[in-house]
Amino acid sequence: MNMAKALALLLVFLTLMVPGALWAGDSYVVLKGGGYFPQSSDLKDQDAKTGFIGELGFGYYLLPFLSLEVAGGYFGTKGDMANTNTERKFSLYPLELTGKLGLPILFLEPYVEAGVGGYYVKSTAGSQEEASWRGGYFGGAGINFNLGPIILGLEGRYLFLKAPAPAPTSSNPSATTDIKLDGIIGTLNLGFRF
Repeated sequence: MNMAKALALLLVFLTLMVPGALWAGDSYVVLKGGGYFPQSSDLKDQDAKTGFIGELGFGYYLLPFLSLEVAGGYFGTKGDMANTNTERKFSLYPLELTGKLGLPILFLEPYVEAGVGGYYVKSTAGSQEEASWRGGYFGGAGINFNLGPIILGLEGRYLFLKAPAPAPTSSNPSATTDIKLDGIIGTLNLGFRF
């Protein structure tokens, strides 16, 4: 079994286990929206644009300073293949598991985070398409403003991810190549603690 399949199975298992744990203590739901800023040289060579990201997450505080969060959503980017007029588009559907280590101070909660994810990546170049599941990982930091049961937050993370994409040439129109999809993800978060 390859790494991506093992990661996907682990994430599915944890996703199924988390809802039961959510009702056992200090839980939250959070909606995240923001931008995906491509950073890899592969994407910069294609003049990839900033894309939108949207996620819905469910979390549980294991301790007052340690939480576990499962999230899913969408983000993407598009650019142009070098020396052609062919548009290349990447659509990513993440399923992520994140551990957060926070420092609650009155209503503020700065935190650092690390996580893994299974990413369904759909990439196109002109009329060609490539789709696959890939494993990735990320690290980041953020701050929550805890206003009673309402959570307002800012979050930034750096994603490490590689996936196959169409790379047609005149001699091989169905060629593919691995593309690094590394990038910065910045979100504004709105949550509710229950």
